[in-house]
Amino acid sequence: MALLQGIMSLSVSVSWPFIPLYVSELGIHPITAASLWAGIIVSPQFLLAAIVSPFWGALADRVGRKAMVLRCAISMSFFTLLMAFVTNVWQLLALTILYGIFSGFAGAAVALVGTQVPEERLGFSLGWMATSQLAGTLIGPLVGGLLADAFHSYRGVYIASSVGGAISTILAMLLVKEMRN
Repeated sequence: MALLQGIMSLSVSVSWPFIPLYVSELGIHPITAASLWAGIIVSPQFLLAAIVSPFWGALADRVGRKAMVLRCAISMSFFTLLMAFVTNVWQLLALTILYGIFSGFAGAAVALVGTQVPEERLGFSLGWMATSQLAGTLIGPLVGGLLADAFHSYRGVYIASSVGGAISTILAMLLVKEMRN
């Protein structure tokens, strides 16, 4: 699960640093206006994620934590892929709002590990989860910069980010087992 956490954290952080440049590419100028729009676009994601987290947690109690991990991974992949094809900032804003509503991979993954790992290994396991999340978040912008240079496009970075989320989804489906009481 720590590997999936790292892949997902890397995938998420690959594209976010380019939001002001992507907004500029979508026609918002000068760069100060693009930076303002970038803040407007990114902010609701975190606010909405905080608001809906209790709902997702309650649903996880009923349907299982693996289902919530898969929900997050699938939605992240889907909405990030759609971000590659927007034609204006309003579409990008709408997608980041939806992304925020359906996000929460890190919390869902930690909850899954917390309920599956024996108590005597819980601290060790959660430590690895935190380390992999941090590593992915730190490495992601570097990988994103390399991808933007290679693709000569910010849209390609969003597609690559989506592919990373899809890889996490497939690995979670195949490798993660949840024992429910």
